[in-house]
Amino acid sequence: KDEVIVSGKTGFVIGGNIIAKNNIKASSIGNQMGMVTNLKIGVDPKLIEEAKKLEKEIERLEEEKLKIVQMLELFKKRLSEGKKLNNDQMRLLKDASIKVKNVEEGIALTSTKLDECDDIINEKSDGRIVVTGTIYPGVRISISNRNYYVREERHHCQFRLDDEVVVVSSC
Repeated sequence: KDEVIVSGKTGFVIGGNIIAKNNIKASSIGNQMGMVTNLKIGVDPKLIEEAKKLEKEIERLEEEKLKIVQMLELFKKRLSEGKKLNNDQMRLLKDASIKVKNVEEGIALTSTKLDECDDIINEKSDGRIVVTGTIYPGVRISISNRNYYVREERHHCQFRLDDEVVVVSSC
């Protein structure tokens, strides 16, 4: 969601995760018992999930490339020792050479997509978290992947990003 507003007499956020693209506004966040409450703005959770998938795909492709390269080195070693390869081995050698190029292209393409995701994730957000009542210790705030941990009770305040740092100011 672009914005999450929890207001009214029961406008309390106690525990759990609230995620919004731009703004979160609530009467009260957390509680006196220090219930862990996570507020995140500026990052689309689907984008973070996509970045994790891309990282895993790169890892898988790197492992696949390593196996193919090891097989190619084994065949090259046999050839350098003067041993002949049968037709199946020659076909495997040719296929493996082509496959290495394809895997390298896959790694490059996936790395480019991951870089694009990372750029978007690390973009500065103009979003804010506004507290019209009280915010309690135990609340974790994340704005565009910059974190702030509430360590003392605060009233009528807002959290925003300023020079890559989460800052607190009065409303």
